[in-house]
Amino acid sequence: MKMRLNDTDITRLITACKLYQEKTGSEFMWEQYDDLINKLNAYQDNYSADNEIPIRVSSNTISGSSRMGGRRADGF
Repeated sequence: MKMRLNDTDITRLITACKLYQEKTGSEFMWEQYDDLINKLNAYQDNYSADNEIPIRVSSNTISGSSRMGGRRADGF
């Protein structure tokens, strides 16, 4: 039996990556999280266990934040 992640799992992982990405003070780590987010989006597009339309989440969708730890008013 193969285990695959569903869209909800992938979206939660992406959300966690975005949270840590915005809290890091390191440009290197920001880029590492960005690469991981892109890989998770690609996985969701190609291998998701769900048959619904995938939810795309990009690190660029966070408005009002900087790459070096800026936060939105709602805490993300």
